[in-house]
Amino acid sequence: MVSPSIAALLMALAGMVFLWQAWRGHRTGEVRGGSSGFKPYRPNRRDNPLAFRLFMAFHGCLGSLLLAWGLLALVGLVALPGQR
Repeated sequence: MVSPSIAALLMALAGMVFLWQAWRGHRTGEVRGGSSGFKPYRPNRRDNPLAFRLFMAFHGCLGSLLLAWGLLALVGLVALPGQR
């Protein structure tokens, strides 16, 4: 079992990674969106603007949620999943 403080730090770190991906995608105009077979799927602003915006919103919202939840759990204001 992982201690709650380590789990909260890992959750906040995962949030930072998602936000970094969103920031990098905003700068370059291309965001990572999974895979299509064995090659990575990377929608960009020019070729597929709808998928680009969808994945940017996903990365931004999920990153913000994980970062906030991890930091609040680290302080003790919210509980982590599976914890009482």
